[in-house]
Amino acid sequence: MISFHIGMVRRFRVALGLAMACKLNAGPVAFLLPLAVVLRLGKIDVQRTRNVWIKAFLYMAGAALVSLVIFRIFQPYAFSGPGFFGLQPNPLWVDNIPRTARSGGRRCRFSAGYAMGAAAALVLWREYARMGTGFTLGILAVAGFLHTGFYLLHLRKKQKTP
Repeated sequence: MISFHIGMVRRFRVALGLAMACKLNAGPVAFLLPLAVVLRLGKIDVQRTRNVWIKAFLYMAGAALVSLVIFRIFQPYAFSGPGFFGLQPNPLWVDNIPRTARSGGRRCRFSAGYAMGAAAALVLWREYARMGTGFTLGILAVAGFLHTGFYLLHLRKKQKTP
């Protein structure tokens, strides 16, 4: 019964740390783990409940610690240091959070396509190809995406007709 919680916690702690390092809006997802554990532990018989709750709490506390360490590794700009154990928040990084939220990402090059409207897909593809994969692989990726989309639409039409 508790093995379900161990596997869930192990995957969740890494995913949460990486998601928060990429985007701080992923922070509220941290409340889903305790919610899932509470829902799962509500189905356990009363005699085993106390031991299982203690183990679940310890696993969740460990998951929080691992998530923070992963966030520290993959978002080094959030801390001013010195060294790995310098956990003082970086004032410049903290000041940038509300400014970026107010601007809606319009000033950030990597999210300029979202503010442009109809041409957003082309701008995002151009930046993806230019900054990420190169034009050759970018063209192949888009071709593969379109091929898959047309294949799925064709397959769907085939299933509807008797």
